[in-house]
Amino acid sequence: PTSYLSYNHTIYNLRGISVEPARIESTCHMLAYGTDLFYSRVTPSKAYDCLGDDFNYLSLVLSVVGLGVATQVASHFLQSRELSQAWK
Repeated sequence: PTSYLSYNHTIYNLRGISVEPARIESTCHMLAYGTDLFYSRVTPSKAYDCLGDDFNYLSLVLSVVGLGVATQVASHFLQSRELSQAWK
């Protein structure tokens, strides 16, 4: 096996394993039950699609706002150029 879902804890008298998808892509919830219950969030792809705690949200917001402003400015220049060409 490439990974152990139970973190090296033995689950005695294992009666079943239930796995359900999570809302996050590439993540599922796993519940093993028997004498004890064991729950784990399973990410086979190592949670590549989750943002880390150190993610720079300010940079993301500023980039999106900057692209929105650049789009509006470009649209304004395009409309004024088309208007001036229509008058020629």
